[in-house]
Amino acid sequence: MKTLNSLTIAARVFACCSLVLIIVCVPQMVRGEGFVLLGGGSDTKSGFVRSHSYFFTAAGGATPLTNGAPLNWSTVLTDAAGGGGTRNLTVAITHLPGGPVMTLPFTGLVPPVAGVSVRGLLQQANHGTGIDIGKAVVSLAGGVEPPANGTVYEYGSHLEANDRFQFKWSLRNPLGKTPLMAIVVTPSYRDGTGAVFNGPDIPVPDIAAGQRKEGDLPKTRTNPANPNAATNTGRLSDYRIRAVGSGDTETSLAFVGEVDGMLNELDLDAATLLFMDNIEMLMPMFTSTDESSLFVGVDLGQWLLQDQSMLPPVDTLFSISAGTSPFLPGFFFATTPIDFQPGVGYLMNDPLNGQVEVRAFIDGRVPEPSTLALMGIGVVAMIGCGWRRRCRVHWRQPQGGCFAPY
Repeated sequence: MKTLNSLTIAARVFACCSLVLIIVCVPQMVRGEGFVLLGGGSDTKSGFVRSHSYFFTAAGGATPLTNGAPLNWSTVLTDAAGGGGTRNLTVAITHLPGGPVMTLPFTGLVPPVAGVSVRGLLQQANHGTGIDIGKAVVSLAGGVEPPANGTVYEYGSHLEANDRFQFKWSLRNPLGKTPLMAIVVTPSYRDGTGAVFNGPDIPVPDIAAGQRKEGDLPKTRTNPANPNAATNTGRLSDYRIRAVGSGDTETSLAFVGEVDGMLNELDLDAATLLFMDNIEMLMPMFTSTDESSLFVGVDLGQWLLQDQSMLPPVDTLFSISAGTSPFLPGFFFATTPIDFQPGVGYLMNDPLNGQVEVRAFIDGRVPEPSTLALMGIGVVAMIGCGWRRRCRVHWRQPQGGCFAPY
């Protein structure tokens, strides 16, 4: 993938994904005291789910707090004072015994005046033949709340090298729309050095209104630019869909987080397991309202923090400023190609200032629940169900206006 200069927008994973109702993050004097383990959850060799009350504005709980050992997954939560009266939270996740420690830091936390603010982080650690992926989400509620008005959710999954899953892309053209044409799907891969490279283009037949097409993406590919056989095998890390229909658009999708200590694209199949409420994920595909070329980069981890049952409907308008919208976390828009650079994030030369509309829907999924259960990792299908119900966004489109929450 080529490197772009000029304006750089780095997808710092889940950076302040504030998604619900009225959110006014005005710094205020807060004190964090500690954490209390909540009931429920699960802990198996292949994955875990755990949650804690976070006593964010009143005394309670303990810090640091360790849970899990001597089970399969250990979590250590630590609270400390931040600058300007904010709090710093650190979540450390370890797959036992002997797995690497995945440290997920949240700095400058402050509760909103009203509503709920949500932030999350992803991290992948490769060790031996195994892959560990950790995810942490912190939800802070404003307004009149009990003393423990914060909740921390921790998740993890462990896969062996032979536990690769077939990732399937899909593109849906809604009823009443013109056909989607000139469709090309391009997978990308991350090799053992962290380099990200393109796989071959996959041409797709036109998609008529009301129709959907899908296909498998190859799990691995050799990086032709890397002659070292020990490191040149790449694992699927992103996919790009180009299509023409009321303007041409190109959308690149990846889970962005820390991989072996560097900002990069996570394994697409393994990361998808951590967001599988319904065994598929849905993203809007946009076009520019003036039918000019549109390029979109999507950090799937940021986008999938919101409730997927509340997708914006087709033809919904969004105003984009400097390449982003507060109502589209994880989306980056430009008028020239967007690229991803390991260690930096998404790069774009020409961020969009204008309007876009929902044109179609992109899906991604891995095996059915029965397949996962037979492999002993059915726990991950539970992930996200608890906190998303608290973080729902209801949408409306004002007459003659743009997309807004209410």
